[in-house]
Amino acid sequence: MELTAKNIGIAVVALVVIFAALFGVYALTNTPTQTTATDVPEARTLRPSDHLTWSKDKKVILTEYADLQCPACRNFHDIFKQMEGSKADQDIVSKVTLVYRHYPLQTVHKNALNAAFTAEAAGLQGKFFQAVSALYDAQETWEPQNNPQFGDYLKSLKLDTEKLKADTASKKVKDAVSEDIASGNRVGISATPTFFLNGRQMEIASIEDFKKQLRTAASAK
Repeated sequence: MELTAKNIGIAVVALVVIFAALFGVYALTNTPTQTTATDVPEARTLRPSDHLTWSKDKKVILTEYADLQCPACRNFHDIFKQMEGSKADQDIVSKVTLVYRHYPLQTVHKNALNAAFTAEAAGLQGKFFQAVSALYDAQETWEPQNNPQFGDYLKSLKLDTEKLKADTASKKVKDAVSEDIASGNRVGISATPTFFLNGRQMEIASIEDFKKQLRTAASAK
């Protein structure tokens, strides 16, 4: 193939993209995972308003404080979806109860709070985690918008749109999100996602170490 300036330029751009991706993977997988020794009862005590998935046993509690506009939260969501579909990770998914709590970083993510309201409203129709997944999948589209119409990204869920709209603006939904935010404030959240494993905060950088921590906790129960 003849090397032209255009071909060379495309090759350079491709190499830059590949390097950036590999660097991101390296940063994610080469710092050890740690779990702090301090027990935080707030993070492991389940509430009626909590959204739970994975194991129904509630013996191993993984609590996530997350922001729907946070790219790192979206990345972890993608990892969780991969785990759910992986036979190798069923020992985690079948024994760990994942708890999702809202913690929109409103000072840096202008749409995060309204996204949380929308997901919470979808939860009143029994489709909280489906809404969370749909909003994460479309995050790059709605993130830069002013006043995005989040219901547009949930059409595949076949929700009652009028009810969704009314519930999104309701006191019940806003109080539920506020309760999660207050919980995050009480445990000292400073970034998202923040995870607590059985009430102990995890510092996560390596996905394999993260899974190892979960497997260790699951096997102890």
